Order: sequence, then C-alpha cells, then structure tokens
Amino acid sequence: MSVEIETLHYQEYRSSLDILLQQRRAKLRGTVRVETISGEKSYFDRIGPKNAKKKTTRHADTELTSTPHDRREVSSSFYYDADLLDKDDELRILGDPTNRYAQNSTFALNRAMDDEVILAMFGDAKAGKTGQLTVTFPVAAGNNVAAGGVGMTTDKFKEASEKLRAFENDPEEEAWWACMSSKQLKDMWGQTEFISRDFFEKTLETGISPAPFLGFRIKVSERLAKVGSDRVCGFWAQSGMLLGVNMDIEIDIGRRRDKHNAIQVYAGTDIGSVRMEEKKVIKVLAQE
Repeated sequence: MSVEIETLHYQEYRSSLDILLQQRRAKLRGTVRVETISGEKSYFDRIGPKNAKKKTTRHADTELTSTPHDRREVSSSFYYDADLLDKDDELRILGDPTNRYAQNSTFALNRAMDDEVILAMFGDAKAGKTGQLTVTFPVAAGNNVAAGGVGMTTDKFKEASEKLRAFENDPEEEAWWACMSSKQLKDMWGQTEFISRDFFEKTLETGISPAPFLGFRIKVSERLAKVGSDRVCGFWAQSGMLLGVNMDIEIDIGRRRDKHNAIQVYAGTDIGSVRMEEKKVIKVLAQE
C-alpha cells in the first residue's frame, strides 16, 4: 500500500458566492409617493382647505377668500457602497465575484431607501418658502396610538383607521399602509378577528397582505425604531409620504489604475424623503 497516495487527495472549492441573509428589497418604496427630484433640495407646493361662503342677498358683492399656500422641502442625500478586488485576488480565486459584489451593494442601497422613509415618517419636516420652517410630528392624540402595555392588536388598527378617517382621508384615493416588525405581525396572528380572514394566508410568506385589513395593507420591516420596550409602527395614506429620487441606483464596475488595476465595484443613489402631511400619518406604538 502506497503511503504517498494522500498527495493526490484534492479539495473541492465552489466558484459561486452565496450572499448571506439580509433585507434585499426596498420594502417601502412602493408604499409612498415617488417623485423624480433634482438638485440638493426640491420643493413641493400645497394648498390648504377653505370654507365656502353662503350667498344671502341678490346682486351682492363677491367676497374673495385667500387660498392657503405652503410647501414641503425634500433634501437629497447621496448613499454609496464600494469595494475593491485586487488583481492578485483575481488570480487566486475561482470565478468572478464582481456580480455578487454589485448585488450585495444594491441590497445595501435598497435598505437605505427604507431608512430614509422611516426617518422622515416621524421626524422633522421642512416647510416654508425656503424650508426655513420646522414641522415636528404632532404629539396630540389625533396622530398617535399609545402602546397601552400591549403589542399590536386589531383595536390599534381600528383606532388608526378611525383617526385617518377623522382627518378626512379618502380610503379610495390612495392605498393605506401599516408597517410593523415581525413581532407585531405575530401578535396579530394570535387574534381571531385577524386570522379568520382567508386572504391573509400568504402574509407571512411575502410580508405584504394580499388584501387590506381594516383598510390597511401590511408591510413587515425590522428597521423600525424602538423607544424603550415599544416598537414605533407607522400607519399612513400613500400620498402622505414622499420619496424623492435624484438618482436611482447605479452600478459601476471598472479598473482602478491608482490601485494596481484592482476592480472597483461601486454603487450609488441620491434620495430623500419627507412627510407631506401630518394628517395622513399615524404613529402606533406596540410593546415588544
């Protein structure tokens, strides 16, 4: 028996790269108003409600009522992700990993879009002619549903729906959305009123409800903020949140001569988000 046969043993290496678990899609991009913007700042003008006047006499003079005007500012921020693959790395590995690098960078930028929307949902909004005014999210009960020491419940859905309707949001004008973490969705699946609806059978698989529950379609995100033991969930009318896209995701793969001809994988996007109207957004706290 040859004692040198072991020198012929070989090890198998895969030429493919597996991308580890992570959020890959921009979950909230399809739940908000998306507009193309340009420059560092963009402005969106709005007009407010007025009360009609009742005519009480014949041939009376026409009384004019000034139309309220204001605007919201969107400031864009540039996000990017880049990495290098050295020339000697290319010679020492199997396959070409640049495509996987580009995919991984795209996933990171998609998550940045969600973060922009989540931050703007309850953060300060800039208003006024040049964005000189700061509009904070209301602390009044009309825009908030308290945690109440419990997780997500059907009663919180009902309360959020009641508040949006009280603000005269039209449920048929835009989609209504509810964003929560997987823990809140688990809370909901423990409630008979929720799970008895047969069109929710695929909610856990996709993170989005095939049909509304009390007017809301559900998105699941683990990126929502926590305050103490409470998860900060958002319930909103689609037109109430805006994502401005100055530059959509672009990928550039090329040689870097200043880095010994290494391949650089570069991905970037320029985006910003703003809450367009406080009466279209409800903050719902759920104990987690």
